[in-house]
Amino acid sequence: MERNIFKKEWEALLIKKCLEHDTQKKNVYICSPLRANTIDEIYENMKNAQKYMFYVQSAYDVAAYAPHAYLPILLNDNSREEREMALKFGLNILKKCQELFVCSNYLTEGMIGEIYYAAANNITICVFDERMYMEVSNILGKNIKANLVLKYDFILKNLNTKEYNGTVNNVR
Repeated sequence: MERNIFKKEWEALLIKKCLEHDTQKKNVYICSPLRANTIDEIYENMKNAQKYMFYVQSAYDVAAYAPHAYLPILLNDNSREEREMALKFGLNILKKCQELFVCSNYLTEGMIGEIYYAAANNITICVFDERMYMEVSNILGKNIKANLVLKYDFILKNLNTKEYNGTVNNVR
């Protein structure tokens, strides 16, 4: 079955799902880029984080968290003090999660900090392509024991590419 889950109302559905606060679901932290050179690129990264949240909630039936999808509206990422507040807030959210999904084909400084935090706190780290799996493995090194998992998910691997049109095959 093929369907496009990113219909016009996907953003409203995301907010409504988040407002449910279903305590029975597994909590998953979305680790994806925010930092960028322009406001337009930051906005694009925020929208990507929102798409990751929506897709992960829909495909995996979990509660997905991506503070960087919304915090830049309130806090200035270019202010050291406000960036630190946002990063601490994100780690507090990550603390309550069972898994961290690395949703990107590159890593930023903030993402690396989240990956280290997840490893140090026995939170499963999931990546969605072989190259990123190797990159995260190299960052963690041999001295840090982490539950690092490679999952095959075409959508998460390609969601932030311009070519992807939002079509999903066999999603629950």
